[in-house]
Amino acid sequence: MGEELGTRAGRVEGGDELVQLARSFDEMADRVQATVHAQREFVANASHQLRTPLTGMKLRIGSAIVSTNDAALRSELEATDREIDRLAGIVERLLVMARQIEEGQQTHVDLADAAARAVERWRERASQAGASIGAEGPRLIALANPDDIDQALDVLIDNAISHAQGRSSFAPVTTARAWP
Repeated sequence: MGEELGTRAGRVEGGDELVQLARSFDEMADRVQATVHAQREFVANASHQLRTPLTGMKLRIGSAIVSTNDAALRSELEATDREIDRLAGIVERLLVMARQIEEGQQTHVDLADAAARAVERWRERASQAGASIGAEGPRLIALANPDDIDQALDVLIDNAISHAQGRSSFAPVTTARAWP
């Protein structure tokens, strides 16, 4: 994708309309390239700035886990520690996102395995909300980034636990395509 962003029409000979079109294309390509570069820098800078407070939170939670004798409090602190780990993973993903966009890194993701991992991550929260959670359905493979699938499932499950009444289910599709 990096080479594609550098593509320009360059000097074009021909009618005035053709020359103007080439000039407009080159100007648009310059703006797109500058925007993509600015977005990458923003993502990298924002992610870097988030690392420090996350590290501090992780250290404080770890210290609190070790120093408490209250089993219920320890369980809550450990759940918080796992959520900090998830947030740190998202921050890490943001740090490499610019490179992934350029390289278009995707892989085959087993959606049944991703759903099973999501159920494990959300089982305790669902139970606390008086809900149950499970995953069923055929094994499907998607060409996607595994972290994107995990994040999408987390949003769906969080919304279902928070807002749905009664049974919520998600029907699988027979084909899946994740756009970069």
